[in-house]
Parts: sequence; structure tokens; C-alpha cells
Amino acid sequence: MSPRRRSAGTSWIARLALLVAAPAVFLSLVELALALVGFAGRPALFMESPRFPGMLEANPAIAQRYFPGRETQLAINPQPFTAEKPAGAVRLVVQGGSTAAGFPYGPLAALDGMLADRLEAARPEQAIEVITTAMAAVNSYALLDFVDEIIAIEPDAVLIYAGHNEYLGIFGAGSALTTRRSRAATRMHMWLGRFRVYQAIDLLIPSAAEATQRREGESSGRRDTLMARAASSAQIPLGSKLYREGLAQFEENLEAILTAYREAGIPVFVSTLASNEVDQAPFIGSPPGEHDADAFAATRVKAASLDEAGEPLAARATLEALLELHPEAASALFDLARLEREAGELEKAGARFRRAKELDRLRFRAPEAMNEIVRRLAAQYDAVLVDGQARLEAHSEIGRVGRELMLEHLHPNARGYFLLADAFYEVLERERVFGEPPEYGAPTRAEAMRDMPVTMVDHLNALQLAREITSDFPFRPDRIEVPYPEPKGPVGEIARRVYEHPEQWLDGMEALLQHHLAQGEHARALVVARVTARSLPGEAAPNRAAGRLLLRHGRVRQAARYFDRALQAEPDDLATLRFRRDIHRALGDLAGVAAVQARIDALDPSREPNKETPAS
Repeated sequence: MSPRRRSAGTSWIARLALLVAAPAVFLSLVELALALVGFAGRPALFMESPRFPGMLEANPAIAQRYFPGRETQLAINPQPFTAEKPAGAVRLVVQGGSTAAGFPYGPLAALDGMLADRLEAARPEQAIEVITTAMAAVNSYALLDFVDEIIAIEPDAVLIYAGHNEYLGIFGAGSALTTRRSRAATRMHMWLGRFRVYQAIDLLIPSAAEATQRREGESSGRRDTLMARAASSAQIPLGSKLYREGLAQFEENLEAILTAYREAGIPVFVSTLASNEVDQAPFIGSPPGEHDADAFAATRVKAASLDEAGEPLAARATLEALLELHPEAASALFDLARLEREAGELEKAGARFRRAKELDRLRFRAPEAMNEIVRRLAAQYDAVLVDGQARLEAHSEIGRVGRELMLEHLHPNARGYFLLADAFYEVLERERVFGEPPEYGAPTRAEAMRDMPVTMVDHLNALQLAREITSDFPFRPDRIEVPYPEPKGPVGEIARRVYEHPEQWLDGMEALLQHHLAQGEHARALVVARVTARSLPGEAAPNRAAGRLLLRHGRVRQAARYFDRALQAEPDDLATLRFRRDIHRALGDLAGVAAVQARIDALDPSREPNKETPAS
């Protein structure tokens, strides 16, 4: 080849390389420039705690990954945990949506809160951390997005309760909260979101789209709530294309999650899902097609009138005839199931309740196919199955979950949350995640349920939040105002004050504690003291108060944890040191007694050693 031809060939290759490299170089320079001016940056899942040095907590800006530039109340409970995992500690991480996050009770009723409380009572001398990454509205895409950062904090196990948001959550198959209608496009979008250039583009495009949506909503009078926007295209019939897409994305994402954890050597405990089947009517349960809507509604009214008139058999016959015409009509199935339940035909009623949920075309509740996926993938990828659904059903009237355990369509009440955590607790203990059980034994399930970390104020305010949720979409076509009920007694007054002024929560807990003590309600007082102390782990006074109440109840080992936290905050507090000395004495730990007594003597040499015994 001649020099001229070689030169031409080399020149052509150089031009091609430049053509390919130029955009990459340009984007790299823009990325660097954006970083230098402090633009955005993908929020990390965990950040250094601004409240507790040497600790991490969930990043309050984490929702910006999915709603860039938009104000949102979505967040993970900012629970602090040690940046460096303590030697010998067992660390659990919870993943999931709003149910795993404990809505509407708050973090201590959540899966992590209930479990941490149960483990504290069962294994008070063992270091166990239960960390949550659960957040409302997220589904398996976000769970997968968090995996690498969860692996980085070295958990000993990951606990998963998720699936209800797969259709209408962020990036859901039938949700308006995404413009990316394929799993590949969604995964690419989430990967590109790591770069500032893409973040800048993502900020501009949704802003224009949201402005248009907002103008259209204002002109039509339509609400602009998250649930309403999510369900704008929410008709998803059983077996439809969107239905299958939701199952596919859940299965593929869960498969990727389990694969990543298995490769990292981290055990996974994944639960089946439960929802309110008995007392939550289908959101969209009429037959498809508006031409039958009036006749269908009239027939349901006729059946209800027959039942009220004392003719349940005629009412059932009317509904059965209606279902022959419209076998996919979830509302008619639900009506018939209620009549069968009243007649004592519980097995038949239970099957119809479940079928009605499956046929509901507004998919705020996970279909049973997702539980089948959970069971199959748990076996395939060596995860441990936790049958949360079965645990709740075992404590339900007809073997299907209803209002005895659920506040609305899928969020449990306090007892339901306890039972869900109890299902995880039993499997974790069975698998010896924490080692052998301590010789002194754990509280019974009944004792643990009595002591669950939910105060009377939490109960009352959760009920109010549930009333507010059910006063709006998807439970009603138009929102109605639900004022806080007129308080009945001092506890009701405290609850309303805390609800209306959350910043007064600590004052409310102190008032509630004093009320229970004055009424001789010592078990309730202890719950309030422990909830307060666990919410303020870095403050001495509430932890000292909880420790003293635990001592009065004879729970010496558990009391030691609270006094230790108080001493971390105030290492030289003599009263706390004396309590801690007496606990060592009660447990026969003479070396511990001597060490603490030496500390007391060094701080207060004028006093005679061992003279005061405030724990006695």
C-alpha cells in the first residue's frame, strides 16, 4: 500500500474515532461542569446522620431519584445506625412499600419497628440492628435500585414485603407515574439517572409535562393527588396485557434482587402478601362496557333490598342470575360472598371474596399470582419463604383477611402489623439468624403483643389517618372533609393535640405517660416510655425513665439496654450508674459491679461505696 493510501486510511479512522469520541468528551465535560457548580447529584440511599456523629441514616431526599425537582412527602424513616457495623452485631435490612413502612402508625409499628422491639425483649443482651429502606409508593424497581447500597452496609439478612405497588406505584405497569412502558427502558432510565447530565434533562421534560397536567387538572376540577395521578389509566382486567406486564416486571425484578443477594452471600426472607378481601369491596367491579352499567347497578340494588326485607335466598338467586350474565363482575361476586358468609357458608364465601379481589380492575391490591411468584422464586433462589398472608389468615374469622386486621384495603391495624412481624420473627429464629436462643427465654407471643410499641395516641391517630384516606380516591369519587372526632377523655385530647401539632409529640408522650401512671395502667405506661426512648436513642432522660419502669416490671436485662443508652448520652450521671451497678448485682455479674462502682467512686469519692441501691 502506498504511503498516500495508508495516510488516507489512517485519516479516515481518526475522523471516525473523533466523531465517536466527541459526544462522549462533550458529555463528560458537561458532567464535570455540573458537578463543579454543585448541580444535583443522585441522592444516596444512606447518608451521614446530621444528628448522631458516626452514624448513618436514610437520605430524606431519596425520592428525588424518582421525582426529580418535585416536592414530595415520600421518604424513608431516618433511623440512625452505626456507620461501621459493630463486631458480633446482627444487622437486618427491611425492603418494601408503605405496609413495610408501618403506615399509618409510623416507624415503630412498621416491620422493622415491631421486629426490633420483639428482638430487644427476647434477646436484650445481643446487639441486633433492624434497618428499614421501606417507603410508600415504591415497587420492585426501587427495591432493585437499592440493592447495591444495601449490600454495602453488610446486612446479615434482608427482609422483603412488597408487591402491592407493582401496578400503580412508581414505574408501575399501569401507573401514570411513568412514561417508560418497558422494563428495559425503565432500567435504562434508572441507570442513566446516576449521571448529572441525564438528571438535568429529566428535570426539564417532566416539568413541562407536569405543568400541562396541572393546567388540565385546574380546568377540569380534577384532584392532583398522587393516587389519583397514578390511577389515571388504571383499568387493568385480570389476564390483560397490562396485568401480565405487572407480573413480568415483578418476577424479573425480584429474580434480579434475589440473584444479587445470593451472589453477595446475604440470606433473604421474602413474604407473601395479604390484603383486605372480606371488608373491602372491589374498587372497579362492574362489568366492562357502559351499556350494561345501569341494569347491573339496578340488579344489585334489588338484591340488597331483598336481603334487607328478610329474603336472603331470593337475594342470592338474584345475584347468581346476574353472575350468569356477567361472570367477571367483581362487585356481584363480593355481594354474593357477603350473603354466603351471613349464611355460615364460610368456605364458599372465602373463595368468592378472593375471586372478587382478583377481578377488581383497579389494582391497588396485589393479585394472588404475585404470591405464587414469591413462593416459586424463593425456592429457586434459596431465599426463605415467610408466609405473612397465611399468618394473618390464621387469625381471621373466615380464613380470609378483613377489618379485624386491616384498616382499609391493605394496611394492617396494630394487631395485623404485629402478626406480620411475628411471622418474620418465628422464621428468623427458626433459621438461627441470631444464634441459639438465650437460656433465660423469650416473652410469649401474647406477652409480646401486649407490649407492642404502639401507644393509645398512635391507635387513635392511625384511625383518623385511615378515615382521611378512605374519604378520597379510590374509595370515593370526590373527596370529603373528615374532621378529627371530638375527643373522649384525656387520652383523646392528647391524641388530637399531637395530630394537629406533631412538633408537640414529646410533650404529648410525657402527658400520656403521666396519665397512665396516675390511672395505675402500668403496662400502657411502660409502652409509652419505651416508645419515647426508642424514638430518642441519643437522649438520656427518656432512656433512663424507660429503664426504671422496666426494673419495676422485673425486666432487668432489658432495662440494662436503656440505662446503657442513657450513659452513652450522659456518661457521668451518678443515678444512672447506680442503677447499672445494681443490675450487674442482680445478674450475678460481680466484675460488672466492681467496674461500675469504681466509676461511681471516681466521680463521687465523698460517698460511701455501695451505700445507695436505687434499683431495690
